[in-house]
Amino acid sequence: MFVWTETHGSGHSFITVHKNNQVSLYSYGRYGTPGPLTLTGDGIMLYMAGEDAGKYINDNLYILNARVFKVTDADIDKVKMYFDNLWDSGSIPEFPEGVDKLFRRNGRSIDVYDVTGNNCTTHIVKGLKQSGTKIFEDTYTPIRTQYPVEREEAFTVPVSLQNYLDRKKHNLKKSDIIEMTEEFMKKYPNNENLIPPEKGIKAQIFELITFSARIGGEVTSIDGGEMGGGVLGSSYDQ
Repeated sequence: MFVWTETHGSGHSFITVHKNNQVSLYSYGRYGTPGPLTLTGDGIMLYMAGEDAGKYINDNLYILNARVFKVTDADIDKVKMYFDNLWDSGSIPEFPEGVDKLFRRNGRSIDVYDVTGNNCTTHIVKGLKQSGTKIFEDTYTPIRTQYPVEREEAFTVPVSLQNYLDRKKHNLKKSDIIEMTEEFMKKYPNNENLIPPEKGIKAQIFELITFSARIGGEVTSIDGGEMGGGVLGSSYDQ
């Protein structure tokens, strides 16, 4: 199972599950329902496989410079069941004019999106926890007591999640996070010569606000799922 994060503008995060040479991609956001400046809207779950998943992966790798992290201790059947159930329980949304056919084919309205507490990153974290992974469990020792205290990390913005996974991959004592970005770029070459776009004023503002959030999941009013994954509206088993 792989966690994808990108930080263009407000950023975005999503998950892919790889089993028996099949890719299942799950991405949550609003995808044009409604505009990006309101705080709530239809919560749209995308489920993609085959060519649609491949296109989404390529766009994220080369347009948005996404990074990919493998979670080694996750039960991929549990996480797939979790996201499949969410998608199956949803309804076909009424997309506005101009929404990409990729989203129309693969999107289901599953809940109410809330930029401050029910967004792309919070859904990814919930799915990861359903998988049984221990990557969010941590301990620290307060100076006053000197007794270890267990805690669980929480995240609401893609940049915080990416920074946390980036730190975790350097933990030599426990290899539960492995960065796989280069391996995926070999698997999905940039045959269309995709390049990142120039950042507009809106993307720069969102990026500034998002990066100002502290590492560790402090709530902020901007999240990548709000715009459906930045610009996009945004065979490895396990």
